[in-house]
Amino acid sequence: MPITAIIFFSLKHGASNQVAQALKKIPEITKIMSVTGDYDLIAEAQVEQMEQLHDIFVNKIDVLEGIENTTTAVVLKELLQKS
Repeated sequence: MPITAIIFFSLKHGASNQVAQALKKIPEITKIMSVTGDYDLIAEAQVEQMEQLHDIFVNKIDVLEGIENTTTAVVLKELLQKS
């Protein structure tokens, strides 16, 4: 069963497009959303093992320019999904 993580991004001013384009190149990222509020972007990632999530951060996300901070929530259980 895949592991889903929701990643909240706080970005430097003007970095949204650059970061979103870089995130699109990461195969494990399944959704990218521009949002209002405390964060600038939210992304959904799906992996098979927690080690993969770690690798994505170390090798693909943490190295991106324009990211000030991330917060990640691992989905424990999906309660409802409407199409």
